[in-house]
This record gives sequence, structure tokens and C-alpha cells, in this order.
Amino acid sequence: MICRYQLGHNCDGVVRYARQRDRYSCGPITIINAIKWAGYRCTVEDHHSFFLEECNTEIGVGTDERDFACALRKNLGGLIKITKRKHPTMEMIRKHLADSNAAVVLNYTYPESGYH
Repeated sequence: MICRYQLGHNCDGVVRYARQRDRYSCGPITIINAIKWAGYRCTVEDHHSFFLEECNTEIGVGTDERDFACALRKNLGGLIKITKRKHPTMEMIRKHLADSNAAVVLNYTYPESGYH
């Protein structure tokens, strides 16, 4: 089942991004924040458990990149444009952000396992 979201910002128009409260749920928190950035209401309280499952997040370990990408596309594919870039330069990222876009940058702690 795909999570449903409500369009709308907080009454003051400011997006309040979710903070990661543990060492392993970066994937689910990133998706929650992407939904918020796209202008939809999504909260850690209401959606964290859902995205832990969607991302196949291993408690205490993290989220595999392939599972994260699958959950991101499944739940946000119709809301935002998703483009994967391997090894973008800092200049490419800077230009992308300067054009009012957003970026998710993956940095692996354990590249041999795919967990980060």
C-alpha cells in the first residue's frame, strides 16, 4: 500500500523537516523530508514506521541503496522528478541546488555491504 499525503504547509508557510533520531533510519527520514519539500504533509509520527518497512530498513544497521531507491520511486515517483546521478561533481550539485532543486546525496559508511 502506498502512503497517502495531504497537500499543504504549516500555517506559517515554513517546512519543518524531520530529524533523524537514531543511527539507522536515514532512508525513511530522507523520504519523509522529500515529501515535505514537495509540499505535502508527512510526519515522523504518522509515517516513520511505514517507511521503515517500505525501505526494508534493518534496525541498527540502515537501508540498502536499492531498497531506498525503490521506496523513493514508489512513493514519490508521481510527485517529483527523480534522477539518479553517479559520482556528481560538487559543481553539478551546486548548480542543481541553485536552480531551486533538491538533492539527496548518498555517502556510504560500509560500501562493501551497501548499507550507510
